[in-house]
Amino acid sequence: LGAWLEHVSISGLVVALRHPSASVASLRRRNRLPSPVGHRFWRWHMEAVLDRIDERTLVLRQDLLTGPDHDEEIERARRWLRDVAGLDNIAGVEQRIEVIDRSLVHHSPTSEGVPTESLALWQRLLDAPSFT
Repeated sequence: LGAWLEHVSISGLVVALRHPSASVASLRRRNRLPSPVGHRFWRWHMEAVLDRIDERTLVLRQDLLTGPDHDEEIERARRWLRDVAGLDNIAGVEQRIEVIDRSLVHHSPTSEGVPTESLALWQRLLDAPSFT
């Protein structure tokens, strides 16, 4: 993001959060990355993201967005597009969004086996002062 900010004005940021257990499970399955390394990797990236989250940042949770009750996350995205990004009428925003492919979700969030440091950072990310 720092490199982008040197060249363009960014009106807002969208952060797609994935629970550490789901992220690490994917890294383990896809890249054969051991879980302890996966958690350090996840925390390293998320610490950098946390410093960028503010009231103009839309934080979307993958587990909510891909869950059966995703309407609230979709509505928040619509409001952010209108209020922060200034996009009043773009294709698909005013229509029900049907592009979420739940078959691509292979790992459900769980706190079991997740290091305390990862769970604490997850909570800090959820508590960050973002767009509501």
